[in-house]
Formats: sequence, C-alpha cells, structure tokens
Amino acid sequence: MLSEAVNVNEFFPLAFREHLIFGIVGVVFFLFQYYRLKRNYQVLMALAIGATFLLYLGKSMHNIIGIVELVLMTLVVVSLVKDSIDEKKKKKENDGNEQTEAEKKDDEPTEDDNNDGADSTQTEASENGSME
Repeated sequence: MLSEAVNVNEFFPLAFREHLIFGIVGVVFFLFQYYRLKRNYQVLMALAIGATFLLYLGKSMHNIIGIVELVLMTLVVVSLVKDSIDEKKKKKENDGNEQTEAEKKDDEPTEDDNNDGADSTQTEASENGSME
C-alpha cells in the first residue's frame, strides 16, 4: 500500500525521496530551534511537517490529516501571537525596572554631596598655591 502511494505523487511537487529529505531536515531544524529557544510553535511546526507524511498512507485519511494540519497551523499562529505579547510585557517590565534603578541612582548622594565642598576648597587652594 505504501509503495503504491509513494509512486503516485498527487500532493507534492517533489518526489517521495525529496519530500522525505526536506521533511526530516525541517523536523530536525525545528526541534533543534526548540531546544535552543524553547518556543512552543517550533514543536508544533515539527509536528505539522511530520504529519505531511501521513498523506502517503492512503486517501481515506486525507480529510482528517488536512484538519489536523489546519489545527496545528492555527496553534502555531496562536503561539506566535502569545509569545509576542509576552515578550512585549517582559520588555515593558524590564524598561520600568531600569527606570526605577536609574531613579534610585539619581537619588543616592554623590561623593561631592558627602564632602560638603571641603575638597573643592582644598583643590582651589592647592591650585592657587601652585600657580604662584
């Protein structure tokens, strides 16, 4: 059954061999990216690519596989939107934290504030003495 489906390629512009190679490369790529970046959509994409091989099992499952692919692609879009919103929230929180840290640094007394001008007076006197 599989050999008959493999010889008759109705769905892809590539032969089965090329489809298999590109599919494996795509699955490995997305799994590696998930390992690196931990984004949920990458696992979903690997599953969607792998699911394309189920089409070779027979025509009776084509509609089911199409629905599964549609659901997976919808989940990919939802995951991307969710990740984008989460990143914006984190960036906003980090910007707020950086601003409060900068404000705290501005409120801290500096070295000149602690010396009450004593060093500046001594510096001016030493400069005046060295110029004479």
